[in-house]
Parts: sequence; C-alpha cells; structure tokens
Amino acid sequence: MKKGWEITTLGSVCRFVRGPFGGSLKKSVFVEDGFAVYEQQHAIYDQFEEIRYFIDEAKFNEMQRFEVQPRDLIMSCSGTMGKIAIVPEGVRRGIINQALLQLTPSNVVSAEFLKFWMDSDNFQESLQEQSGGAAIQNVPSVSILKEIRIQLPPLAEQQRIVARLDSLAAETQRLGRLYEQKQAALAALKKSLLHQAFTGEL
Repeated sequence: MKKGWEITTLGSVCRFVRGPFGGSLKKSVFVEDGFAVYEQQHAIYDQFEEIRYFIDEAKFNEMQRFEVQPRDLIMSCSGTMGKIAIVPEGVRRGIINQALLQLTPSNVVSAEFLKFWMDSDNFQESLQEQSGGAAIQNVPSVSILKEIRIQLPPLAEQQRIVARLDSLAAETQRLGRLYEQKQAALAALKKSLLHQAFTGEL
C-alpha cells in the first residue's frame, strides 16, 4: 500500500442515516409547497431541482434527523441500487425518503473522493462480499455497509486524485461528443451517396 494511505472502514469516516420508515411519509402528509422530500431519482440522476413531494414545517421538525445538508452523499437503496449523488450548495431544505441512505463525510475524507470510490468496482465488489455474494436488489443493512473497508490516502492526495479523475471525465465527454459528431457526419455522407447512387449522379 502506498505510503501515507491507511485501511479503514466506511463507518469510521462517515455518519450514516437510513431514510425513515415508509409509513412516516404517507401521501396524506404531503403539501403543495414547503420542505422538500428527496427521492431515489435525485441520487440516480444527480439532480436536486425537480421536487415532487413536500412536507410542512411541523412534519419537517418531527423528522429533522433525516435532513440533508450540502456536501452529504445520498445513495439509492432499492431497485436501481447504489447510485450516489453529492448534495450541492444552496439545495432546497428537506429530508430523505425511505429509499435513500444519507452519508455525511468526516473531515478526513473528501465528498468527491468518496463518491468516486463508491462508484467504483472496489466498492460494488465489497458490497457483494459483505452480502454473501447474493444478487443485491436492496442495499444491505447499515451495519454491513459500515464494515466495508476503504483504502484512504491523505486529504491532499484525495484532492489530487479527484482533480485527475475530473479531468479524465471531461476529456471522455469531449471525445464522446466528437465521436457523435463524426457519426452524424458519416450518416449524412452515406445518405447523400445513396441518393446519388440511385439517381445516377454517382
């Protein structure tokens, strides 16, 4: 293992909050506007603008332990499992629903580094191992997740890795757009050539 890195557990570097029991958020408690209820779609699509459900201040105060804060991570916990998003600054105040897990990183781990790691095969394979190798349709219990081991570099190294991965992601997106443009140009050329071929112009 690289010098300065340490092996620790996810539970040692994050605080976990599993979403409330489903019965706590019946449709009868929803209001037209108020405090947001964040759902799986917000983790899956990494977007926090489109809110379908709201609760009033009294319900929010009752369920305040499930409040999301900027820099928290939320993870989808059933169906489309294991999708991660970082709660952005300026997000509308609200809580997670029963299908989400909230992770609050400690000061020894970068939220971005943690997201990249949880998106990686390393985390997904550890999840499989901790679950006995079964096909996972739902995230295992928080106690199992807390025991998953992570190799953690110093914070400065985490930030360097995140910057490198962000750069690679941007380059990948640029190449993807270039490829799509070339595909479109080739399709247009093929269509033009076919037209010329069957009209005697070729």
